[in-house]
This record gives sequence, structure tokens and C-alpha cells, in this order.
Amino acid sequence: MNRIARDAGKSGNTFDPVMGCQNAVYNSTEAAQLAKLKELEDLSRSNRIKERLAVLKVKKK
Repeated sequence: MNRIARDAGKSGNTFDPVMGCQNAVYNSTEAAQLAKLKELEDLSRSNRIKERLAVLKVKKK
């Protein structure tokens, strides 16, 4: 039983850093994608505002 616990511990010690690296890559990729999506949303909002202002200017004339 002691050998099994030791082997399981070794496996866990190997597994944890690998999963940590995978999660770090995933998280950084996800963060980059979220930043790009936020930028696109901001651009989209800005363009909608500009379009509305342009319509209002045309109606004023």
C-alpha cells in the first residue's frame, strides 16, 4: 500500500506542473481573445454612435 501511495504521489507531482502549463497557455490565450473582443465591441459601439450622430445632423439640415 505504501508503494502505491508513493507512486501516486510521483504521478501527481508530474501531472500538476504539466496541467499548470496547459492552463497558463489557455488562460493567456483566453485573455488575449477577451481583450480583442472588448476592442471590437468598443469599436462597434463607437461606430453606432457616429452613425446616429450623422443621422441627427442630416435631419437638422
